[in-house]
Amino acid sequence: SPFRVNVRDRLDANRVNVKMSSTMRANVLQEILIDGQSAGPGTPSVDISDIHGRRKPANIRPRGEGIYVAEFTPQIEGPHRIDINWSDQPILQ
Repeated sequence: SPFRVNVRDRLDANRVNVKMSSTMRANVLQEILIDGQSAGPGTPSVDISDIHGRRKPANIRPRGEGIYVAEFTPQIEGPHRIDINWSDQPILQ
């Protein structure tokens, strides 16, 4: 003793680092690396929509303290929308 701790006012989703390919292949498992170590405590959510607006599930699993991997397999070609949140706060590009 004494112990020193960092106290934050709130989490900051803008400090989340996301890594993914900008070009993905249909019918091939894709990974999105989500690193929220600097953002404060939280968990990610991922919402993926295909070219027709149909939602696609993503499997999110932890890879370490504040680090997650989201996996999904796009079924059709064309632009997809991927929205990622950190504890319900949107992560901006």
